[in-house]
Amino acid sequence: RLKARGTSAEGLLDGTADPAAVSAVVEDLLLLAERYYQSGIAGIPFLPRRTRPAIIVASHLYRAIGRRLRTAQGCNPLEGRAIVPWTEKAPIAVRSLFDLTPWTSGRLPVRDSSKLHEHLEGLPFAAAAIEVENHKGSMARNQQEMRR
Repeated sequence: RLKARGTSAEGLLDGTADPAAVSAVVEDLLLLAERYYQSGIAGIPFLPRRTRPAIIVASHLYRAIGRRLRTAQGCNPLEGRAIVPWTEKAPIAVRSLFDLTPWTSGRLPVRDSSKLHEHLEGLPFAAAAIEVENHKGSMARNQQEMRR
């Protein structure tokens, strides 16, 4: 990505990288990260119940850092660290716990059909999550048929 924008990792390290090019790369990565955050949040039901709150809170807090980098620094990490103050972190953490409510009802997310997860193909735990999703879907269909 850096090379496509006319700079390099070496340029980042030695301070010669064009800030506009770095910002463009970071903006692309933050947009991709948003898609992964959405996908990750949709995958929370596949995690053990006890771990869900910590993971969802951490997800929202890290996402806030990326958003801060985009809005306050114009996607330019060369300006320094993007910091989310505690006065914003606390409400983010509380609001993030409300994202858990759909999962208490037992609804499963729809599997992302884009190529976002193509690199996970063949990994054992990714396949297991898909099998669980398919199994629960077939169980729901069986229950509906039994009710008829």
